[in-house]
Amino acid sequence: MERYFSSLAGVTGTAVGYTGGTSVNPTYHRLDGHTESIKITYDPATITYQDLLHHFWGFRDHSGVYMTQYESAIFTTNDEQMKLALESKEAQPAHRFRPLRVRIEPAGPFYRAEEYHQQYYGKMKAQV
Repeated sequence: MERYFSSLAGVTGTAVGYTGGTSVNPTYHRLDGHTESIKITYDPATITYQDLLHHFWGFRDHSGVYMTQYESAIFTTNDEQMKLALESKEAQPAHRFRPLRVRIEPAGPFYRAEEYHQQYYGKMKAQV
């Protein structure tokens, strides 16, 4: 998802990391309940939070059951983002065959992932 979001006009930066768990300084091999996440910085004059939510919902199937590490989640940084995230979930099509499984909660600390995870697909493409 990092590659996708970083390609959007108005997104000024992305970083892969871990959010939502119980430990300090998690690593890929010791997550302690954290979810792999993307920290997105953006220019709200070019792309809105609602636009980012729209892209989130369209990117993958959010009805699957995944391990905590890979689950679908939206971590919000303020009350307005929480309101918009919850509204966007409610607005998803009712014709889905399975219920949405998306955790929406206030963001806790964000721990930047190891450098080899940053822009991972771009690095892998460069090795081919």
